[in-house]
Amino acid sequence: MAIAKRSIVQYAFLFLMFVVLPAGSYYYLNKGHERYLENKAAMTPKGDVPDFQLINQKGDTITRADFEGAYWVASFFFTRCGTTCPTVNSKLALFQEKFEDQPSVRILSVTVDPKHDSSAVLLDYANALDAEYPKWTFATGSATEIYSLAREGFSLVADDGGSNQLQHSNKVVLVDDSLRIRGYYDALDKASMGKLVEHTAILMPKDGVSKYQVDKTTENK
Repeated sequence: MAIAKRSIVQYAFLFLMFVVLPAGSYYYLNKGHERYLENKAAMTPKGDVPDFQLINQKGDTITRADFEGAYWVASFFFTRCGTTCPTVNSKLALFQEKFEDQPSVRILSVTVDPKHDSSAVLLDYANALDAEYPKWTFATGSATEIYSLAREGFSLVADDGGSNQLQHSNKVVLVDDSLRIRGYYDALDKASMGKLVEHTAILMPKDGVSKYQVDKTTENK
């Protein structure tokens, strides 16, 4: 009887080692590979951010060059927005907190209400959000520059509506260190913002090399 029980235990152990564990390992490796391919496809470069000239909350001029080398998120909003903007910016505040120890991760929030949102107004707004400068930069500028950047640069809605009915997208945009657009995320959707965090972490170099580094000499932009 003791021998029979020992045999059952041995067979169970062998079954676990040579059937269950390999099958489980294959399943999780396969799922991991599927997720890798899914993320890689989602993060394919979607064009370059055009040059721009804006004024930040400190009153300084900023351009595209100020964000080269950073992994950053772009958004459009306005300080008097009482509908979606507070929610969007609260999500960006969590994003800022998530990457607080990563100086190369930044946020650029551009107002679509430049007539009202001066640098001083933006500074007060940023302080109310505990936005850390320069990690989280707020910017204003000419309406022409801002709307062109949103619509033509990022393919997002931004307009005064023709009757002071300001319009802007609730999507935020992930840009890599070479100023290439990598993804669009709905800031009002928890799962989408979770993807933003995941994709940002993936883009950041590990041991000096990004997991999805694109060869700039062969990339078809």
